[in-house]
Amino acid sequence: MVESPLRTNRRASLELLSPLHVGSGAAPLLSDYDFTAHRGEVWVMDQARLQDRFSDEELRHGIPEIRLSMRLKPEEYPEYAAYSLPAMGAPGNEILPCIKQVDGRPYLPGSSLKGALRTVIGWAAARDGRAPAVDRMNSSAKYAAGPWERGVFGPSPNLDIMRALLVDDTGAMPLDTLELATVSIYSLRGPELQSKGPGYRFSIEALKPGSILSCRIGVAEGTLSHPALRMAEKRHWIDGICGLGRERAAELIGAEIKFYADCRMQQLSQFYQRLLQVLETLEENQLLVQMSWGTGWNAKTLGSALSGNQGFPDVRDRYRLGRPGAPFPKSRRLVERGGIPTEPMGWVKVTL
Repeated sequence: MVESPLRTNRRASLELLSPLHVGSGAAPLLSDYDFTAHRGEVWVMDQARLQDRFSDEELRHGIPEIRLSMRLKPEEYPEYAAYSLPAMGAPGNEILPCIKQVDGRPYLPGSSLKGALRTVIGWAAARDGRAPAVDRMNSSAKYAAGPWERGVFGPSPNLDIMRALLVDDTGAMPLDTLELATVSIYSLRGPELQSKGPGYRFSIEALKPGSILSCRIGVAEGTLSHPALRMAEKRHWIDGICGLGRERAAELIGAEIKFYADCRMQQLSQFYQRLLQVLETLEENQLLVQMSWGTGWNAKTLGSALSGNQGFPDVRDRYRLGRPGAPFPKSRRLVERGGIPTEPMGWVKVTL
């Protein structure tokens, strides 16, 4: 650990326990235009190299055929591809690309991890007696928690306690840490969790389970201690983030073990049983978080700290969160391998 008067830095190691996807914000990759599949491999093409196949005269006198099936033979794919990915199954017509650096290698933005840690702190605050008052929520669903967040974290961005937690981007990862994952939405139908069908299936670029990334996490000591910012009284949340993260993970894991046991989905139940074993072996400088795309309502909100509130039925009614009295949330995005749902998205073991 490196100390400075203004910032305390710690190195964080992130081990992925299930596939992780952070979107690039770009349009989906299109089949036969941006990518093509052949023998269990998906080839994402370098469009600049493809343009080099045509002479200036051809480009001047008309638009060349742009479908890959009409431009390339399979043996030419390696020459014109930017990269290739192993596919769990046949990709759909679109692939959601992950965020990458300018050199094309994937990484994890610090803002994604910081957002997950913010959720942990918010959950802890709500659990410890600072749960949202239903009648003080914003009428807009998108900003529903705005008044509560300002009361917990700080009244403005300059006074927000998360300003003192500095999370850097990870380093770039090799392209072979990516896989093409198939993720489907499953929803409760009676006691069973069933796929909603082909229209709710996604092909995504995801960092593989077992990948290990690293980044720097810092605490802005000057910001925390500045009397005008009045953050010192909230410092225990940042100092205790590992313990809070383990407690939050224990709640999520316990709820999912029960959920999948009730649905009789053995592989998902077993995944969470193994995750519980990991949690029980963590040391004081470690935590589990579920983060980023596909992790669902429980992971990205206050979870039981909100749904356990006696006013939660009113919240559901106001923001149209399913039918009154029906289980909530009743859907999950699950990774499929061989057409079988096997694991959730986005579980990460963090070691400081």
